[in-house]
Amino acid sequence: DDHSPPPQAPAPTLEDLKKELELSRRQAIAVAVGAPLASFGYYAYRFTHPTTPTAILQTLTVSSPPFPSALSSGRPTVVEFWAPWCSSCRRKAGSLAS
Repeated sequence: DDHSPPPQAPAPTLEDLKKELELSRRQAIAVAVGAPLASFGYYAYRFTHPTTPTAILQTLTVSSPPFPSALSSGRPTVVEFWAPWCSSCRRKAGSLAS
């Protein structure tokens, strides 16, 4: 029944600490340079590829089933966009149905 403390790792040398500090410094510089570059790249992409309401509707038109004949009835038609996770959408669903 040996109750001796577990062996401790040797204390880092000054050279080990310098290497660790240099690695941390390089990582910090990489993040400081990389983050603005990535941000600018994302902004440039979004600027050249904007998401417009028209593009969203075109995507919905392509990926959705055809609208019912209500659109060709000659009467005004309300199109409500909602999602099941949207609490205010669920509240409005009853009044839209009536």
